[in-house]
Amino acid sequence: LICGERRLRAIREYTDIRLILSRVIEANDLEARRMCAAENMQRENLSVIETIETIVDLVDSELCGDNVYDNMGDSAMLRVRNLFAKLDSIRRSRIRESDISQESIYLSHKFMGQVENIFKNLPKSLKWRSFYENDLQILMDTSEEVRIAAIDHDLNRSQVGKAG
Repeated sequence: LICGERRLRAIREYTDIRLILSRVIEANDLEARRMCAAENMQRENLSVIETIETIVDLVDSELCGDNVYDNMGDSAMLRVRNLFAKLDSIRRSRIRESDISQESIYLSHKFMGQVENIFKNLPKSLKWRSFYENDLQILMDTSEEVRIAAIDHDLNRSQVGKAG
């Protein structure tokens, strides 16, 4: 089951329906992960932490499989943070009109369009830089205990920031 777990659970728990409409598709692990992340973004009741985690997973699932990206960290959160840090550094260097290495130019050309496209297609408008500077830091600075409490109690950004 790739998508619709909550709907299936609700049908099982709250109705007598025994047969539901479904679609069977073939998908590899990466395709399934992409579908699941996209499905999660459609939920209306995501907490702040769940939203940030889902965006991280969505970005990571879109970019993973690329050797350059895959080598940026051992977890989705680290890979996304490291990529965004590099892209932001390149952006700031351009603004200052500083010299930019060929490797950085390559990295920017390789990933900037993909990252912007991912964020352009999110259900709620969000720029990758804002996500990097504000939201991702919340996730990086939040302990597992606070993360769980934030989800359970639907804490907002400022509450999570104070508790983290």
